[in-house]
Amino acid sequence: MNYVEGITFERQNSLAPGEYENCTFVQCKWPEASLRSFRFVHCTFTECELSNANVKDTIFNEVSFISCKLTGVLFSECNDFLFQITCQRCQMQLCSFYNRKMKGFRFTECDLSEADFGNAQCEKMIFDQCLLKNTIFDNANLEQADLSTSKEISIDPVRTKIKKASFHLSSLPGLLEQYQLRVKIH
Repeated sequence: MNYVEGITFERQNSLAPGEYENCTFVQCKWPEASLRSFRFVHCTFTECELSNANVKDTIFNEVSFISCKLTGVLFSECNDFLFQITCQRCQMQLCSFYNRKMKGFRFTECDLSEADFGNAQCEKMIFDQCLLKNTIFDNANLEQADLSTSKEISIDPVRTKIKKASFHLSSLPGLLEQYQLRVKIH
């Protein structure tokens, strides 16, 4: 496997299998690419397109995604070893983080509509100004997570651990949805 360190890749349409450390990827287009078993350590992806990329057994260790399109990426299939990502202004609809350990991770201004965080360990995670429309949190641990600036939250507090999590008052109907209550604010 190739080892590459400290290189900036701009506008690349393909990438050789390997281990990439301290690399920067800018405006790379890899939709539906196979990144299977690649290793990314201390890397930054900016304005890249990785929608539906195959990331099975891929290592993402301290990786930042900024303004990337990551629609449909199954992060649940990544290698568990040192998995750590941050995402800012990313399109992450339909992504899966099922059963993923994500304690303390931060997502800022991301569209996570219909993403799956089922069974995920999201304690102390920060969802800062994220869109969470139809996002799945079944059996997830969101204890002490901060969702106070996010929108369109729908969480079943019976099936999801939310002790000491932060929500904005406008999110309360999304926590009561399964009870079919009519909440009126005068």
